[in-house]
Amino acid sequence: MSFANLAIPRKLAFAFGSLVATFTIVSAVVFVNVMRLHEVAAQRDQAKQASDHADDMLTGVVEGQSAVRGYVLLGKKAFLETHEENRQAIATAAAKLKQSAPRADQSKRVDDFLEAVADWQATKVAPTLAAYDDPQSREHARELAGAKQLGSMRKIHKEIQTAQEAWVAHQNAEQEHAEWMVKLALGAGGLFAIALAGGLGWLLSRSMAQPVVKMAQVMADMAAGSIDVEVPSTDRRDEIGNIAKAVLVFRDAAVEKQRDDQERQAVMEELGIGFSVLRTPT
Repeated sequence: MSFANLAIPRKLAFAFGSLVATFTIVSAVVFVNVMRLHEVAAQRDQAKQASDHADDMLTGVVEGQSAVRGYVLLGKKAFLETHEENRQAIATAAAKLKQSAPRADQSKRVDDFLEAVADWQATKVAPTLAAYDDPQSREHARELAGAKQLGSMRKIHKEIQTAQEAWVAHQNAEQEHAEWMVKLALGAGGLFAIALAGGLGWLLSRSMAQPVVKMAQVMADMAAGSIDVEVPSTDRRDEIGNIAKAVLVFRDAAVEKQRDDQERQAVMEELGIGFSVLRTPT
């Protein structure tokens, strides 16, 4: 069935339904990608926090090493308290890092870092403190404290930060894609909606407004007494076609009435002539 033959309510429902569907799709695309932008922003904030916690872990190790060096140089117990505080700070920062970067690869690196810290405590810090406890080996303790000890932890810290930078780069790409989708939905979707509205307006005008205008002119001509008119749209199967068929019936009735009137007039004229003949004297 062609669009012209659809019932008028169906034509209107189709037109408005098409527009509503278009705006719904555009709105859904925009909403999904705006939510994605919000999610990306939150994940980027988490990534920044994770990087800060990774730095806090390394800072705890560096300050802990400095505290050990201060102790073996000056012999003050406060340095040991500082060292212990930094051990706790490392564990706290590691737990926060796992929360801020809840991914298996980063969790594995954090565990490796903590293992490296534990190994450093067992193989470097403990022997240094034990050597310092013996007055005769304190110089050796200072030599141990002054040696480089944090290479493995610095390496893991760099791996953690490199992974975070890659994660941030991935989030940046996600953000760019979401922004592009929003622009595409608003731009292309808006242009499509305008084109669709224009097309539907033209289609409704062609299938409804123009035939109604023509039908109104035909009815006006008939009301003015002109019955020699062509009734359009009689082949349609919608409400306009029904009106056209009704107008056609009125026109045919008017034509038939005119024919009857003409025949009646002719008969009356013939009767008048006959009566005139009868009244004429012979």
